[in-house]
Amino acid sequence: MLGGPAIVAWHRIAEDPLDPFALCTSPERFRAQLARLSAERRVVPLEELIAAPAPDAIALTLDDGYRDALELAAPILRAAGLPATFFVTTAPLASGAPFFWDELVHAFAGAGDRPATFESWPTATAADREAALRGVHALAYKLTLEARDQLVAHVRRWAGPAPAALPRPLDARGVRALAEQPGCHIGAHGVHHLHLPTQPAEALAHELHAGRAALHALLGQPPATFAYPFGAWSDQVRDAVRAAGYHNAVTVEARRFAAGDDRWALPRFDAGAFLEAA
Repeated sequence: MLGGPAIVAWHRIAEDPLDPFALCTSPERFRAQLARLSAERRVVPLEELIAAPAPDAIALTLDDGYRDALELAAPILRAAGLPATFFVTTAPLASGAPFFWDELVHAFAGAGDRPATFESWPTATAADREAALRGVHALAYKLTLEARDQLVAHVRRWAGPAPAALPRPLDARGVRALAEQPGCHIGAHGVHHLHLPTQPAEALAHELHAGRAALHALLGQPPATFAYPFGAWSDQVRDAVRAAGYHNAVTVEARRFAAGDDRWALPRFDAGAFLEAA
């Protein structure tokens, strides 16, 4: 196991045959990972680790706020007696709309026939559609919200209606129920899961302030910690996060936590990669 305090992250705790971006960890594997981490480390709440980064301490985090956070991750954590912080995007609290990347995955990789091309990408074969998916995603994730929505709508028209079984984020009731689970803490992840360094100043401010305000209104207290969507940040974004009132922020820089780290640019490992490197 890597020495020194660390923060580790997961996304979905689920088994999904359509997982090209490797966001899913099966419940069985998640249980095994937690067992190993708790045997080799002292698992503490994220804010405790940041305040007092003891060498043997580790904090657990899960990004995005999918429904499986409440339905699968939280019960497994509760059974193991372990705390975790869940970083939640707030637009789905009211809309319940799926994340844009899940719409893209099912449009390009889901069952059913597709036209032979999408824009300049060939899509006649499964391999073609996989390449098109990655190309469109690489284009979409840095766009403004309006441009991203337009692109996803264009893909939707090309592919046909999305299946009802698309993975879904938690709504307001679900986030409240998650926050009521023992050891489950809620952090902020923006409003629309935008790539913050490429957003106009007004959109950046909205993501930080409106997301924090929505969680404050829902849960009765503002979130202390922010997780950068896609792990993407810049000095300007970090300063805006600090000015918005967050006490800390986490990235996806894969290294150990150190006492002198910038509290608004804290490193964080992918949990699977962390365990594989140990």
